[in-house]
Amino acid sequence: MRMLIMLLFAVLLALPAQAQVPKRASKDYAITHRMRNVEDTRIQPYAGLELSGSFKVWYLLGEPVVNCTARWTNPGVLQVILDDGTRILSEPGEEEMWNLMLMAQFPNPDKQARRLTNGGGAHLSVFCDAGVVAQNGKNGFNVAGSPNWDKFICATPKKVDTRDMFDIDREQKDQCASVGGDWLSPADAKKAAIAGLSIDEVMVLSVELSAGETLRRAEKMLWRQKSFAFKQSRASAMLSRLSQKNQPAAIGFAQRQYDLNSKASKPSQQDLKNYDAFISQLQTALGETGPTREWRDKQQALVGAQLERVADIDRALKAREAELVAYRNILTEMAKNAPEGPTNPLEEYIVEEHTLTTFTKPYSGDHGLKNKSGHVVVEPKQGRYKPLVGKSGTKYDFYIGDMDNFSKTYWVIDKHGRKLGLDLYRGYPRFHEDLGLISFAIGDRHSRRAYLSVYSLAEKRVLFHSEQTPISDTYRNKQQVRTRGERGEANTWTRDYNMDISRTMIEGRFVIYGFTNGLYPYRFENECTAKTEKGEEQGVMPAFMFDLEANRLLRPSEHLCVPNPSTDWHN
Repeated sequence: MRMLIMLLFAVLLALPAQAQVPKRASKDYAITHRMRNVEDTRIQPYAGLELSGSFKVWYLLGEPVVNCTARWTNPGVLQVILDDGTRILSEPGEEEMWNLMLMAQFPNPDKQARRLTNGGGAHLSVFCDAGVVAQNGKNGFNVAGSPNWDKFICATPKKVDTRDMFDIDREQKDQCASVGGDWLSPADAKKAAIAGLSIDEVMVLSVELSAGETLRRAEKMLWRQKSFAFKQSRASAMLSRLSQKNQPAAIGFAQRQYDLNSKASKPSQQDLKNYDAFISQLQTALGETGPTREWRDKQQALVGAQLERVADIDRALKAREAELVAYRNILTEMAKNAPEGPTNPLEEYIVEEHTLTTFTKPYSGDHGLKNKSGHVVVEPKQGRYKPLVGKSGTKYDFYIGDMDNFSKTYWVIDKHGRKLGLDLYRGYPRFHEDLGLISFAIGDRHSRRAYLSVYSLAEKRVLFHSEQTPISDTYRNKQQVRTRGERGEANTWTRDYNMDISRTMIEGRFVIYGFTNGLYPYRFENECTAKTEKGEEQGVMPAFMFDLEANRLLRPSEHLCVPNPSTDWHN
């Protein structure tokens, strides 16, 4: 027996040790950044910056790579405060957001380290520059970075809330020091990466904001107000002289001035021209050929002060815009040598041949799975099994089983025959190879509901599972999803409709969406232009939309136009 134990021990020593490789980490986020304990005057009161995107960490040739994307989902919340305290809100497209530094936080996987440091390393963080942030009508621009191991993971005593001004020392240039942390040594950072960085939350560490176009628009408005007030004063002085000279004529002019003054709060360029015409008529009535010396001096002083003001503002705006241009140039240079992203989030599951094969139980016709040795891994039951193959032709060691074609219910099975995620998914499965996801979605005609589930093969967990019931008549009308009758008349109140589900790429984003499709002869109206991979198409607004990359259900205001399912129907 002793000899047998020694022999077994020798065999174990001869076996190759399992490679210790760092594990990838990713997190899709949707956050609102609103500062507390301090007023950020760049943003309108009670508003926050709403952002969504992804934060990813992977490893290339043994070195860490960090990349993050960001979309600004509520542009139009920046403001400009005028001299009199008036707040002018930005309009989407007038602002810029760049140099967005994100901070991904997660618990330290090394519990022993947490105890030894008395909580000094209880939480870990990784930082990422999201670059120039995308918003309505504008594309973002970011570059993946590869930090050194000694500047990769920051350890902090507690979870940091970057929205609290007391949690960040903004005078500190070092990111880790600014949140009261210490960089892990290369050895400790590698240990944490091997244990797995399970990202818990993504927050904003810092960001650059600019509303230059809003300021230009505000200054034009302010100058029109100043010019209007100047013209009011000059006309009043002329009217006073006219009253002394010709009282009856002055009464008529006074009424006309009263009407013109109603535009004083928000005068347009045309309102200024109308006042100029009124002043010209007053000059004629007074027999004057131009402004008196007093008013000419006042006008020169007003214009001179405005030119100085505009020059100062223009210099400040150009300097700010130059910062953004310089930042873009830096990103462009970095992009030339930026590390490549992970080619496939499911690399570890790629196989030459599938491990399991299907077989049919005699007489019953039930299907099961067995391995290459012929051992039954999944007992036969109703339905079939299909091995997972991507559009690229790549084979993955996962299998989709279906209960029957009538109920459209499925499950996901790994190479060991274990069910992954939910015991049962409802809806047609679709494999999103680029994202490492399987989605299940189906519309129900009778309940008027949509069933949607998303499972991540890479992360081995359910990302989203819900029944959607946003297709009541109220919601449908609110989203302007309208139908027309056989004769072309509008009909938005019919209850005879189905819930149809589609999956595609819209404006470069993988989405699942649902729309109400009225029973014949009802069809959608063409309401918008959908930007698909095939180009622009006639489209409609969906009843609901799920962003697969951001892993969240979009709000109605964020919905993208989708292809019209009935473009062959004409009014």
